[in-house]
Amino acid sequence: MAELNLDHLPHAMAVTGPHDSARAEAWRLAEKLVGDTRIGVLSIEPENGSIKLEAAHRIGSFLALTKVTRARAIIVADAHTLNPQATNAILKAVEEPPPDTYFFFITAEVSQLLPTLRSRLQVIRMPPSARVLDESQQELRGLAIQFARACFSGRREGVTEFLDATKERGMALEAAQLLQLVLRDWAMGEKDSGFPDWETYERVELWRLAHQMEADLHGHIDRALNLENFFYRVNA
Repeated sequence: MAELNLDHLPHAMAVTGPHDSARAEAWRLAEKLVGDTRIGVLSIEPENGSIKLEAAHRIGSFLALTKVTRARAIIVADAHTLNPQATNAILKAVEEPPPDTYFFFITAEVSQLLPTLRSRLQVIRMPPSARVLDESQQELRGLAIQFARACFSGRREGVTEFLDATKERGMALEAAQLLQLVLRDWAMGEKDSGFPDWETYERVELWRLAHQMEADLHGHIDRALNLENFFYRVNA
């Protein structure tokens, strides 16, 4: 696995989906950023059903310490329980974090976060069955990878093939989500996808483009046009 280039990764992320899978993914990404140690990770959990101002003070104290690992990560579990005072207190750190500092806000659904925080986060959506996909999801993941490879090779027929294979709206949305996850793993340094060896910043930009495509599909934007735009952006 390639070493991460921290300069081009989102510094603030919302990790959404089923609780266990979202939590596991946040820790997986944090540990890859920090290294094989948890010294550089601060974990925030709700107390009595909410995350209060004291948690924001803990984050401030953590960030004031001398950095002893290559990066630092703050994981906020059940981030939708942040009260307004705590949210407002950490917004500046989220907007202008110290170098090599990353935030992970875990929540079942990003819409549950306060708008002032939500607008500042890159969303990572986890599939419904943690990291173990069932047979149908494996098939959709395979279709997503085929579509991505067609885009990389400039084969426009891949757009039509992907459209034909995912005609049902639910299937199309899940396939788009899996495509975003595949490209996220590629951006994070995975090498088993058979994708080209792009620079890290290019990988991250394509991951963000895939995320936007998924969001547009949720917003009922024309699917064919959405995929065509993605294809042409890859080949621009």
